[in-house]
Parts: sequence; structure tokens; C-alpha cells
Amino acid sequence: MKDRSIIAVVVGLLWNEEKKILFCQRPDHKSYPLKWEFPGGKVKAGESSIEALRRELEEELGIISTNESFFYIETTSYSDGRTYRVEYFDVTDWQGALDNREFAQITWVDPTRFDKFDILEGNTTICAMLATLI
Repeated sequence: MKDRSIIAVVVGLLWNEEKKILFCQRPDHKSYPLKWEFPGGKVKAGESSIEALRRELEEELGIISTNESFFYIETTSYSDGRTYRVEYFDVTDWQGALDNREFAQITWVDPTRFDKFDILEGNTTICAMLATLI
């Protein structure tokens, strides 16, 4: 029988000075291939959400987050049966230069332009929300 537990995930909404947000394309060899998403990942046992966010940003982008604040939380069930509880954090300051270590590509996007991307199913609500804030 499949485990139907909820998977805890953290996501960083990285903003630059032009009010663009970092958008990342998943690699073609991972689940949900070539879909666009925000950086982040699963929370490991014993980690706080902030610890997980900082770890994921360092692993994926080679940066050290120095200023993050809670933005939004939602639970999303995917068509493949997986359910995720996703905590989104605004990240407005970090140390180091962005170094794409995991994604097919990364780019800075005006939030009103998310409709030009093939967005990961669970990110459609947050993308629509962010587009209204600019």
C-alpha cells in the first residue's frame, strides 16, 4: 500500500532589486520534468522550516539566505496521489552569487509573466497570487 502521508516542503521566493523573482526549471530526469517552480525542497526529520530552506538554497543555488520571512502556506494534492504542505518564504537577501547546481535553467521573471511558463501544478496558486502583488 502506498504511503499517503503529507510531505513537508519549503520554498524560497527570491526577489531581486527589479522586483523580479527567481524561477527554476526542473531537470528532465526528475519527477515533474521540465516544469517551472521556485527553489526549495523537502524538510528533513528534525529540521525547522528555516533550516530546511537555508539548506535547500545552498544545495540548489550555492547561496546563504540571510533574510527570509514567512509568506504563505498551502496544501496541494497532485494527480499522482502525492500531497505536499508547502511553506513559502520571501527571501530578500543572501550571501554569494547564484550558482545553478540542480535545475535545467534558472531565470528572473516579472511575476505578471508566469503565464509564459509551464508551471508545476502546485505552484499555480502562488504564481497567480504573486502576479497581483506587483
